[in-house]
Amino acid sequence: MFGEIQVHALNTGIDFLRLLFRPWLEQRCRTCLRSARRHFLTDRICADCATSDLHPFTSSAGYPEQLRVSVHEITGGASRGSAGHDAIVLNSGGKDSLYMLTRLRREFPELRLLSVTYDNGLLNVLSLRNIEAVCIAGGIESLIVRPDPAIYRALIGHGIAASGSVGCYRVDSMDGAIFRDLASLMAVERSIPLIFCGHTWAQTRTILGIDDFQLPVDYLATDRADYFGIPVADIFGDATDHVWKGSLVSPTAIPQWIFPMHGWRPSQGEIERYLKQAGIEPARVKQYFTGNALQSVFLLHDWRNLGYFSYEAEAALMLRHGLIDRAEWCRIYALMEIVGRSDFLTRALCEAPLKQFGLSYADLFAPRGRT
Repeated sequence: MFGEIQVHALNTGIDFLRLLFRPWLEQRCRTCLRSARRHFLTDRICADCATSDLHPFTSSAGYPEQLRVSVHEITGGASRGSAGHDAIVLNSGGKDSLYMLTRLRREFPELRLLSVTYDNGLLNVLSLRNIEAVCIAGGIESLIVRPDPAIYRALIGHGIAASGSVGCYRVDSMDGAIFRDLASLMAVERSIPLIFCGHTWAQTRTILGIDDFQLPVDYLATDRADYFGIPVADIFGDATDHVWKGSLVSPTAIPQWIFPMHGWRPSQGEIERYLKQAGIEPARVKQYFTGNALQSVFLLHDWRNLGYFSYEAEAALMLRHGLIDRAEWCRIYALMEIVGRSDFLTRALCEAPLKQFGLSYADLFAPRGRT
């Protein structure tokens, strides 16, 4: 109850700030919230929304059976018992991950799941508590992995410094890619045949370039050459033990990847109701600055340097089909714009995380000059 009161108070406060700063906030499509800086609006509607089918997305009737068949084909349809785990479930501690893990446990009680969380040093205490609570409730083994900080310093540091006109969505995608490499390597080491990942329908399209709930069989057959256009050698030099090298792995040992959220396509309201039924208070996982302090850095860096958010394309896909809450994203965008107008507030949020990755606030954030 206290968490819900906190969230209501936060929402009310941000809504007040939106009214106060309304003349200075960006004009956005009233459906998908993309910025008018990037997309021409007619009657506050962008061209894509004007020509798109905006019906709510739901899971297809045949998807649950398709998912079950794929899972059973990969795992053999039976638990591996004491010999090991059937599947890794990547778990960031956010709403999507917690929903995915809880639902997988209910729909596949025969599988022995291993919840794996990669902590880059910025994962907050609330996320860790939610991970622990869900895993204990479901009888799921949990593993918190803290890789060598040098990996993230190189990857994130190089990514932000080279973000340029592309924006930090690419950096966030690079962060996810290193998780996929590390998880794939763990699966090979532990002889685990399957990895579940919480990418949404929009993320599989915008990040992975696929429109399916499962990676193609040959997706991991080759060595990783780059992270979204930035060569591996430019980021890590010769220190690449943590980078996926499919050519060195037997084809039968390469793990398969499944993205259940792509097919389930739950709305944000459904996710929160499901978590509440599972004993996780929705308000406790509704975080404007999320479980990772880097998200605020990425958003503020985009707005200060580009004048818009490079995340808008992914969010727009979800908003058009009612999969995320428009009111919440209005608040997120407005809050980042308001904070970004103040050098003091932007520095307060970003300086410490940037230092952790060997970056200087002064190098990445020009003094505020635009009104």
